[in-house]
Amino acid sequence: MQGKNSRYLNITTISRRLINQFWIKEYRERFRKFRNIVLVSAIVILTLMVIRVLTVGFSGIIFCGAVTVLFFMWIYAYGYHVFAIRERRLITNVYGKYPDLTYYFYENDMSVSTKKSDTIINYSQIERIVTTKELYVFIVGNMNIYIARNGFMSGNRNRFLRFMESRINKQI
Repeated sequence: MQGKNSRYLNITTISRRLINQFWIKEYRERFRKFRNIVLVSAIVILTLMVIRVLTVGFSGIIFCGAVTVLFFMWIYAYGYHVFAIRERRLITNVYGKYPDLTYYFYENDMSVSTKKSDTIINYSQIERIVTTKELYVFIVGNMNIYIARNGFMSGNRNRFLRFMESRINKQI
C-alpha cells in the first residue's frame, strides 16, 4: 500500500525545534484560563501590597503571596518544556531519535512509515489539526502526528489543508 495511489506524500524529520514550536503554541492555548487567573491574582496581590506598605508597613504575608504569584507566572511562561520533553521521549521510544517519517495520504486514510514500522490512521480518528509556521500537527487521542509543511514530495501543498478539512469534516 505504500505510495500507490496516494494523493500526497510527505517526508518529515522530527526535531527538537519542531516539537518545541508546537508545544509553545499548544501550551498557551490549553492554559489560557490559568494565565488569566495568575495575572488577575498578581494585580490584586500587588495592589494589596502597595496599600499595605503605604498604610501600615511591610507585611511578610503579602510578600509571600507576591512570590507565589511570580512563581506561577514563571511556571506558565516555561511550562511547555515539560510537555515538549515528554513528547520527545515518547517519539524517541517509538521511532528512535529524530526519526524520518514518511506520510502517505489516501482518500480514506493515511499511512505513517518509519524504518521500524507502518501505521494506518483513519481520518475519522483525527480530532483536530493545529498549524504552526512550519508544521501541521494532527491530534489523534493522546498522540500527535507532526507533518512538516515543506516536506511534501507530491501533491499540491497549497490544497492540502482543504483536502484534510474535507476528510475530517472539520474547519481548520
